[in-house]
Amino acid sequence: MDYHGKLLEQLRRRIADWCPESTPIGDLFHSFFVNVEVLQFYESMVDHLAELSALLKAQYRALEAAAAKELAKMATAEKKIEEKGGSSSSSSGVSGSGANGSVSGSQSAAAAAAAKRQSRRLAPDYLLISTIQRIPRYELLLQRLIKNTGEEHADYASLSQALGKCVGRFFLELLGRICEIVVQKSALCFLRVL
Repeated sequence: MDYHGKLLEQLRRRIADWCPESTPIGDLFHSFFVNVEVLQFYESMVDHLAELSALLKAQYRALEAAAAKELAKMATAEKKIEEKGGSSSSSSGVSGSGANGSVSGSQSAAAAAAAKRQSRRLAPDYLLISTIQRIPRYELLLQRLIKNTGEEHADYASLSQALGKCVGRFFLELLGRICEIVVQKSALCFLRVL
């Protein structure tokens, strides 16, 4: 279930009819943080972090292998084009120089380097932690909204309540459990190196 996507869609609808003096958004955040399903989602994610990580890593390795295979195919095709470049370039209009539409070796290397950088951004542990990091980001967002909302504004109380739920006991405990798991995992990685 895409709880964050639903929240975003609700916010977009409110902003479409925005009136700074009267349009509330704090109630949307409050509803999000008291939603039992959202809490259960995060609890389940933390409880199964190791399994999720292993599953994502397996998928990641499969995608890397498929990408490596495709890059090898591209390199082979590129080499064939370069080999044929001298004999068929005048008849087909394709040149091995890279200036007339073919991919040069340096362009291919640049594409491979870019793909590698992108794959690091999509590394399994990054994907897992980025989902969990949304909670502290919501906290920062709510703090900024409150800072820029006058106490007399109709939405001030809702924003404050939402912030209270965001940094409430459940989410603090959840983040504490995540930190414990990360520390344990780091310790295991360190011991493997020794």
